[in-house]
Order: sequence, then structure tokens, then C-alpha cells
Amino acid sequence: MGDGASPLVELPTLRLPELSVRRWLPSPGLRPWVDLYWLAEGQQLSAVTAYGYADGGTTLRLDGLDSPRPTARWDGRPASAVHHFCVLHHAMGVRLRPGGAWQLASARRRGRDLMEVLDAGPSWLDTLSEQLAEYRGLYQRLQYLDDFLSRVARDNGAGIETVQRVLPILARQQGPVDDWQHQLGITRRGLERVFSRQVGMSPGQLALAWRLKAARQALAEGTTPIVNIAMDTGFHDQAHFTHSFRRSVGETPGAYRRRKRSQIYNPD
Repeated sequence: MGDGASPLVELPTLRLPELSVRRWLPSPGLRPWVDLYWLAEGQQLSAVTAYGYADGGTTLRLDGLDSPRPTARWDGRPASAVHHFCVLHHAMGVRLRPGGAWQLASARRRGRDLMEVLDAGPSWLDTLSEQLAEYRGLYQRLQYLDDFLSRVARDNGAGIETVQRVLPILARQQGPVDDWQHQLGITRRGLERVFSRQVGMSPGQLALAWRLKAARQALAEGTTPIVNIAMDTGFHDQAHFTHSFRRSVGETPGAYRRRKRSQIYNPD
């Protein structure tokens, strides 16, 4: 699928036993709403266990782009899940940031619940999948996808709303919401109402999800003792960290680290 150099910044490839996942950053104007684009490539039809975590975003999945009937669908709600899917050659997707699906699906303008909008499918989903299927080169598809979503964001009047103003604060703070909520000039109840509608979880739940995300990265990529990771990510002790981690991820921090190391050192 090569067609020259990628117009977008490519991140390191994730290599799993069954497939590899290439990833790209979106153009700067989309980064408040889009986390990354991904391409899962496999040599054969394989059942793959995919772990979805409660990071507050959703995924737009694009399947069958080389088939007569390409599809685009929302895959996963902002909740922890373990599921199986099949990969034949490749599948593309868009990982959205918290509030991204809400902005791009026009839920704000319609005044409707986000999940109702996603279940119904925004009107542009079919157009996107059909147009992408007309491009045969990977980088042409990436550029079209980025341009298309940029137009959708502009047409929907997507701006830096309350959620986007809160995200940098959530990334820095580890204390209770009451400790920093006053910085935004909004009541806690108002803030939680906005987050519930735009993200599907409260600010406190999202802050916890991001702390656990940082912990997962530290467990997978380094050798830092688990107790140190617990303290670095704002947990009072290792027991509290283990309880929260297992509840979200479905396994203990130690088991998660062993599984990730096995994927790295035993790719076959």
C-alpha cells in the first residue's frame, strides 16, 4: 500500500503476536479531538484479543476498504472491555480523545445524548468509508481521512469547549476535583454535567483513568518497581493501586507487566 512519504507524523509501530499496528498523529488542528490514526496489519484471518480501557475516548473503525462494501462504525464506548475481532490483511481506525466523538458527531449542536448519536451514526459515515475506498494508497487514505475530519470539525463549529479546557488540568492534578475545580469558574455539579454528556464519565473518573493509563505505560515500558509506579501516579499505597488497576484493566499490575513483556520478547 505504499504511495510515497506519509503526510502525517508516524509513531512507533506496536508489534503483537498476531498483527502489527502502525500509528500516526493527526494534523495539529485536529489534535484536541483526535488522538491518533491506526492501521492493523495481519497476514491471515486471526482472532485477536483486544483490550479496551476506560480512557474516555471512542474509536471510529473503518473496515473492508478494499472490498465492494466498505463500512465505518463506532467501536467501543468509554468503558473497560475485552473483546475479540478478526483482522484480514488490514483495518484502519481513528482513536478519538475525550469529547472528540461528541464534537465530530454533532451531538452538541443537536442537543442529544452522545451514545444516541453514535448508535444512529452521523450522516457522514457512509460518505467517509465510500470515499476512502476509492483511494488505494495508504498515505492517500490517511491524508483524505485527516482532511475529511478537519472539514467535519469546522462544519460543526467545534471549539475548545469546557472539556478541552479541563483536560490539561486533569493531566497535571492528582488531588480531588474540589481542589482545582474553582479554577474553571464553574460549579462542580455543572462540570460533572458537562463531562457526563460530552465524555461519558465524571472529571474524577477521567482523572483516574488517565492515571491508570500512565501506570500501564510505565509497567509496559520500564522496570520501575510497582510500588514506585503507584506513588508516581498518585495512589496512596500499592494495595489501593492494585485494586483500582485490576478493576479497570481486569488483571493485576504484575500480570499486566508479564503479559506485555511476553509480547515484546516472544512475538511469535
